[in-house]
Amino acid sequence: MTTATILNAIEQGSQAATAVSLLYTAIVAVSALTAIMAPTEVRRQAAREVLTLLLRRRDH
Repeated sequence: MTTATILNAIEQGSQAATAVSLLYTAIVAVSALTAIMAPTEVRRQAAREVLTLLLRRRDH
């Protein structure tokens, strides 16, 4: 492998990681907003459950 190929692979990996991070952040933000602003208690509760799963938080 050449140096250019290795650097290209690192750059593509970095771009993919950035895209995944931005997508995850957007999903968490939408879940948090839904947990606050959903019109019904059932939807708010479902959004809080999703948010809990995404943030890996456990209530003791």
